[in-house]
Amino acid sequence: MSLTQEQKNEVEKVFKFLDKEKKELLTGRQVIIGLGVLGKNCTIVEKKQIKSDYSNCDLDTFMNLCAEKVNFNDVDAGLIKSFSFLESQEKPGFISQKDFIFVLKRFIENITDKDINDITKEVGVGDDGYINLESLAREMLLK
Repeated sequence: MSLTQEQKNEVEKVFKFLDKEKKELLTGRQVIIGLGVLGKNCTIVEKKQIKSDYSNCDLDTFMNLCAEKVNFNDVDAGLIKSFSFLESQEKPGFISQKDFIFVLKRFIENITDKDINDITKEVGVGDDGYINLESLAREMLLK
């Protein structure tokens, strides 16, 4: 399957986000995470195979792998699932602003308070301090 330009842009964003060391290569573990963010949930067997086969994965290889493995019609569901581990038990379908900020600080080096404020404004935190998972996924897809 070939990817549309929009899908290629999305795959490239995920690749660049995961390539924190700017080596233009992803580890097998990062490839699995990237596939998960894009909506492909790998089995244990697939994860072992990917870790073995894609230990130094460049953008073109990642792009081809995504074209083969990811159902881009389910990207919204994949993004929602990638944040669902933070889903509030008190408010299903939402994550707390506090948990969202924790993830931002954990995964984005040198993120400033201003960056965090800008991001939380963009994703839309409710008056109750919660972020709707579907809205978050939609906002991430538009970036």
